[in-house]
Amino acid sequence: MDGIDIMNSMKNLDASGNIVSDLTMTGSQDQLAPGIYSDISASYEIDSLRLVTATFGNMDFNTVENGNFNSVMTSGDGSTLFSYDSKINTAYRFGNYHAGLDYQRSFAGIEGRAFTASYLLSTRPTVNDNYSYYNGFETDRHSYDKQNMVEQTAQLDYTTPWGEGGSFSTGAKFISRANTSNSEYFLLSGGDWARNDAGSVQFSHLNSIVAGYGEYTLSREKWSAKAGLRYEHTFQQVKYLSGAGTDFDLDYGNFVPSASVQYNLTQMSNIGLSYNLRIHRPGIGYLNPYVNRSDIYSIEYGNVNLQTEKSHNIGLIWNYYSPVVMVNLTGRYAFCNNEIEQYSFFDGDGVLNTTYDNIATKHDYGVSAFINLNLGDKTRIYTNMSGGYVDLYSEARNLHGGGWEFDAYTGLQHTLPWDLRLSVNYMYNSKDYQLDGYMDGFSALMLGLTKSFFEDKFSVSLSGATGLNKGGSIAVARHTRGADYITDMNVKVPLARVGISLSYRFGNSQNVKVKKTNRSITNDDVMQKSSGATNTGI
Repeated sequence: MDGIDIMNSMKNLDASGNIVSDLTMTGSQDQLAPGIYSDISASYEIDSLRLVTATFGNMDFNTVENGNFNSVMTSGDGSTLFSYDSKINTAYRFGNYHAGLDYQRSFAGIEGRAFTASYLLSTRPTVNDNYSYYNGFETDRHSYDKQNMVEQTAQLDYTTPWGEGGSFSTGAKFISRANTSNSEYFLLSGGDWARNDAGSVQFSHLNSIVAGYGEYTLSREKWSAKAGLRYEHTFQQVKYLSGAGTDFDLDYGNFVPSASVQYNLTQMSNIGLSYNLRIHRPGIGYLNPYVNRSDIYSIEYGNVNLQTEKSHNIGLIWNYYSPVVMVNLTGRYAFCNNEIEQYSFFDGDGVLNTTYDNIATKHDYGVSAFINLNLGDKTRIYTNMSGGYVDLYSEARNLHGGGWEFDAYTGLQHTLPWDLRLSVNYMYNSKDYQLDGYMDGFSALMLGLTKSFFEDKFSVSLSGATGLNKGGSIAVARHTRGADYITDMNVKVPLARVGISLSYRFGNSQNVKVKKTNRSITNDDVMQKSSGATNTGI
């Protein structure tokens, strides 16, 4: 991707809110970001009561960015203090691999009774290799940060009928999660890269989580209800293998309740009410103490002392189904009083520090809707929309952020003559609010045309996408404000593209379905942070 335009402004404020200095960086960079994705599953029925399933998947991205920038520092009255040119080269590699195995044992003559044993191995290696050159204004620097999360999970589940229309489930789970980081920082000295020990750090953040749960479901002619309780205990160990930092151990427990009730209004519609407590643990991107020094006057680092987020969630659901239209409406409210949020501050050297902490109280009110309309056998229109109000407050940082948010993904699929399948999709994202500011939204248009041959075994697809800003681009802007800073970021990413793809299906695989066990492992408690290449996260 060529011609990504970037503008960053960073203002230092005094106690009265007046501008002391303003550092503005402008420039452009090129980006190459190839990726590979795969997802494989298989199953084997030992007999009518025993089933084994296996899954494997991977996702790999290798992003290379080369940028040239000019930075100008001005005083509060607008006069120029200094300026310099810089060149930044970044290689960012990200991987996500998982492999799982499930065994299910059913019981003859007892419908609904099953025992499941599951194992899942996953890993997320990441490498961020950065070179920054300042044309003599400052010492050139090189940082190399290698981080990984290796996760192993073992799980047992047992479900059995209990009473008329009732079902009871129980189980146990163990997760071993190892977050590691090895970061090295170098300064150019005499034509060679000299390792800076003060800026290098190697650490490990180990979590062992033991959990058990019980859940009861009751169904009647018109309604159904479910209630469950899970207890989990976390043993945490943080070690600094090199660099400044203090080792510590910590363990804590959480009770996690959930409940829901659903009522069938008619044969085609129902309503439901649900509550659950969600646990979110910070991932390695939030924890990593590595200090990103690719910018002279702005640094970013994680916080190993982050606590687990606890979010209370209430949902009200209405569903309607018919051969012509399907509607799903969900009203939601979420509350969290220890939200992990990003914040910034200027240190004594005039460098803007950005890090994370459990400093915010968050209220999230919203409504989401999915609507699918079938206009005959050849045409359907669909939309997936979500909107609401977010309110964030931090007493510790004296910050208050929030506002209205809205997202929409709308499309049309139509079968043309000669069995050509046309798809048109429109995507819109409004502002996304954080504690100290917001990121502007964007919109894009996508089109696709597919034709199949040889009894649908061979297909050819032509696709295109474009941003709806000038020149077919996506313009992303972020604005933040705190007690002593104002930052503005503007990125313009070209998105006009056309692609073609070919696919061939061997054999008569359309009649082959991989059977799945009733229960399997799902670990969705880890908060992942986009890091590395500037535009990968965008």
